[in-house]
Amino acid sequence: SGLRRESTKQAARRRKLSALRKRAIENGLTQCQIRWEGVCTGQHEGWHHRKKRSAGGDDSETNIVLSCNACNSMVEDEPAAARRRGLVL
Repeated sequence: SGLRRESTKQAARRRKLSALRKRAIENGLTQCQIRWEGVCTGQHEGWHHRKKRSAGGDDSETNIVLSCNACNSMVEDEPAAARRRGLVL
């Protein structure tokens, strides 16, 4: 069919992030934690890694925060402001 199977490593990462999402929801964290004024939609749509995985960051609870897509984009577009806010390591 042309579709590649998910690797063992990818499956493990997906399970870990699912477990983190479930714990966040159980703890009442269902909205964006970045809350960038003027752009935030408020809805948790994904994760923001404070230290990018490509730079050696991981999927630990201390390195990721719930974010909406708009806030995650602002972090990428405004790295200096994001660093001042503690969103980038």
